Amino acid sequence: MPSWWRSANVAATASQQRNRWESPDHRSIGRSRPSAFMSDVDHRNRRRGPDTRCVCHHGLMSALRILGRVTGWTCIAIGGIQLVGGVSGEPGMTDDATVDSHVRFMGPVFAGYGVSWLDAAARPEPDLNRMRVLAGLMALGGVGRLATRATLGRPHRFHDLLLAVELAAPVVVEAQGRRERPARG
Repeated sequence: MPSWWRSANVAATASQQRNRWESPDHRSIGRSRPSAFMSDVDHRNRRRGPDTRCVCHHGLMSALRILGRVTGWTCIAIGGIQLVGGVSGEPGMTDDATVDSHVRFMGPVFAGYGVSWLDAAARPEPDLNRMRVLAGLMALGGVGRLATRATLGRPHRFHDLLLAVELAAPVVVEAQGRRERPARG
């Protein structure tokens, strides 16, 4: 390809990119023009199209996004263990067909909950409102564990750890969301 063609093509591409961010009728409505401090490498590595994703301004993944991904993959793994292992997959469970059936049913549901966490954390700026709802659901599960303690007594010690994580989830998500929100400002 002749060098004059390459330079003309690069100029046309730059013009199209500039128009893309300034055009009010383009698919990228609601997306802001890239910051001036983002490097040219960031712009070259962007994928084009309606599902445009880019690296964060600092080149690092946000802690909130990491939290969502770790939580999502952990929930998917736990759901898989529950589906495959049943009551033997979790310490302290009784070897009862009813309990085993319930645990195996809830495994895929919990894995789906994990997929929701992954989806909420998929974009460079995670969906904080969805993450709040998901963390609230986790805390509601912790409240259910507290109800069990009040009515039937303390379960296996492993459930103490689970209870702590479940009740802390909304606090951690909210604190991290407030910490990152001013930075995005």
